[in-house]
Amino acid sequence: MAADIIKIIENLFEFYDFTDQRIISVGAGGGQFIEYGRASKHVIAIDSDKEALRRLENILLKSQLSDKFTLINSDFSLVNMFGDVVMFEFCLHEMKDPEAAIHHALTMAPNILINDHWPGSSWAYIVDEEDKVVNSWKAVE
Repeated sequence: MAADIIKIIENLFEFYDFTDQRIISVGAGGGQFIEYGRASKHVIAIDSDKEALRRLENILLKSQLSDKFTLINSDFSLVNMFGDVVMFEFCLHEMKDPEAAIHHALTMAPNILINDHWPGSSWAYIVDEEDKVVNSWKAVE
């Protein structure tokens, strides 16, 4: 199942104005959505996967966005930084305690933006993450 990344990015820009914002991006290692970095003031990209951050670093170099991003290899719960928005990039459902992650995010920024699978989505079914997805959206509620 292929995702229309361009459409997701367009929807993201329609939903939130990244202009001159300090973004704390959680689960950023995939690098699929880095275009918001062009408009932002700065992005702190947090991911617990070192290899994913290496891939992100290469993508940022090719996209000439390295100067806009600071990469941090850490569990999100251990990071204490401040920004304008914490954005979860398809990772909230993977967190041990999504509700605690949301509460932690609120100590870091006044806004939270969650990009994640929706309960009942084909993707959640195909990758057998339906329970995780349902639990993360219950935490949002």
